[in-house]
Amino acid sequence: MPSDRGSVTAEFAIVLPVAIAVLGICLAVVALIASQVRLTDAAADVARLLARHDDPTLITRRLAAIGGDVSVQQSRESGFVCVELSAPGFDSPPLNSVIIFARACALAWPE
Repeated sequence: MPSDRGSVTAEFAIVLPVAIAVLGICLAVVALIASQVRLTDAAADVARLLARHDDPTLITRRLAAIGGDVSVQQSRESGFVCVELSAPGFDSPPLNSVIIFARACALAWPE
């Protein structure tokens, strides 16, 4: 009669790394979603600051609060000031090749 001793250990040794990898992927997705929310919030703030002709240092401070390398593109579209921000989704390689985008518009105030 063959012995089943050690089979649970072998199964555990296979399942544990897979479970850890799945947990790591889930945590990375949550971090990416949090970065997207921060970037979207910052895009709305920057669009509003530009539309109100506020002090440019406020915009610089708001973008610095996000951290990382954020690129800004501004446009005016039929009475609105629109801002598109893009930034790496993660700070460390190789995951920093994931780029996230956020776009927001605000009604331009008269000058």
